[in-house]
Amino acid sequence: MSKSLGNVYNLNDIQNKGFSPLDLRYFYFMAQYGNFQNFTRDQLEAAKNTRHSLIKKLQWKRIVKDKKDFVSDPFYIQVIEVICDNMNTPKLLAAVQWALNSWNENTYAIITRLEDNFLKLWLFETIVEEKFDIPAEVITLADQRVEAKKNKDYTLADELRNKITALWFQLKDTKDGYEIIKN
Repeated sequence: MSKSLGNVYNLNDIQNKGFSPLDLRYFYFMAQYGNFQNFTRDQLEAAKNTRHSLIKKLQWKRIVKDKKDFVSDPFYIQVIEVICDNMNTPKLLAAVQWALNSWNENTYAIITRLEDNFLKLWLFETIVEEKFDIPAEVITLADQRVEAKKNKDYTLADELRNKITALWFQLKDTKDGYEIIKN
């Protein structure tokens, strides 16, 4: 990232693009702290989608059990090993995914403890689909793209789609025209 190249984003920029600070935190957890990480919109979108997927899985798999002794649980052992392995957060996130796929009565308690003491990704929040306003500029570009496609100017249509993508929106063609989705 370089300010002179214009590819530096602050937290407000990230939020204006439709991402939460927690999505950004998950993105950073996807690489070990000592390694370089390539910041792209696609990577941030993947982090957001994965975090939301974890939240949805946890909403359906809540099993509350009073059993507090889970130190012999394979998932708990894996979490401890990963944290002791130079705080390897990518492996930790993989372990959480593994645990959700091989669920047992301790999984919820272990993830709760991990979330409360380390991750702090709000994995137990309820996802509410956000509504957003589409800027007039994006609608204008989308309409121009429809016209370019009617005129069989596919090069211009691709350029207009790229401009829409650069504004952090995605254009999906439908039988009735198009649909605009916020990235």
